Amino acid sequence: VERANKNDHCARDGRQGKSAFTMPAKGLARQMKFAILLPAFCLMLAAGQGEQAAQRRQEPFVPVAVTYGGERSRDSEHASSDLEAIRDLGFNSVRVPLDWNASEPVRGRYDFAPLNQTMALASQRGLRVSVRLDVSSLPGWLLRRYPDGRFISGSKADAAQPARACLDHPGVRADVEAYVAAATANAARHAAWHAIDLGSDLPDGYCRCPYTERRFREW
Repeated sequence: VERANKNDHCARDGRQGKSAFTMPAKGLARQMKFAILLPAFCLMLAAGQGEQAAQRRQEPFVPVAVTYGGERSRDSEHASSDLEAIRDLGFNSVRVPLDWNASEPVRGRYDFAPLNQTMALASQRGLRVSVRLDVSSLPGWLLRRYPDGRFISGSKADAAQPARACLDHPGVRADVEAYVAAATANAARHAAWHAIDLGSDLPDGYCRCPYTERRFREW
């Protein structure tokens, strides 16, 4: 602020004997322009930083995983040291197999305790978990409940293979879907959960049972 001179900017209050001060027109314009541009610049800068942060958050997670499971993973001390070593080797996730036979020993009663332990320990070490559902490891009750749900192969080489169930059998399919839904809901409760892997390890071949033939004709 500049002191105004008597000729063009000065005014006196005779009662108080004080000089009034005014802002020259050019200076006032510069100050107003700065006052407007500075907040606008700050907003633009904040918006740019926000967009960069959002872009970083939206970057897709690319799993670099190793399969981890088995009896050793059931021991919390061993599993803890194993997962820490996996992380230190540069992996960002693990692929945990989940056997149907062990997870549902009795129809409708699920045991996901080993998986829950592994997922909790993985989360503590910053690892994500993909759960591989192995529906080929049949629980003992399945084929007793559905004796006609056995996979019938046209290959003699499959005769020596473990018993398989046909997913085209309506009862077998319903129980598989129930197991998959329960395992997925359980895994989704954990912060470390990344994905469900279903069907990647199914054996090759086509079933020759009446249920598969019927579905093929319908298709």
